[in-house]
Amino acid sequence: MALTRPDGDCMIWQGTARVNGYGVTVYMGKQTTTHRIMYQLHTGQPVPDGVEVDHICNNRRCINPAHLQAVSHTENMRLARERRTTCRAGHEWNDDNTYITFIKRKQGGLREQRYCRVCRAIAQQNFRERSKGN
Repeated sequence: MALTRPDGDCMIWQGTARVNGYGVTVYMGKQTTTHRIMYQLHTGQPVPDGVEVDHICNNRRCINPAHLQAVSHTENMRLARERRTTCRAGHEWNDDNTYITFIKRKQGGLREQRYCRVCRAIAQQNFRERSKGN
């Protein structure tokens, strides 16, 4: 494909992308994400309602059909979270740098929430410095 480039096992979409990183294209007169179209073309079936196409490689621009699977939204979020190895600032999730709390969900049950100790310490230091100025 002219609009892809290899990156390891991934096929990276080089065309237009949304701000969130997902590739987009027009297929059958409608704009949609490229990974959904590739999944649909590969399986020969449309993506069912209520189902999302998950990237097992965790690369939003990848359109390799071998890296795509149809899952529920809940499963997609769980898988994406498990694949993350660092916090947003790039600090590694590990036993020394991570603490976990549980947050009550509106629909019932608990949700696990991870926090980065390094980021938390930086935020607390910044807060103390700002508070001194008042």
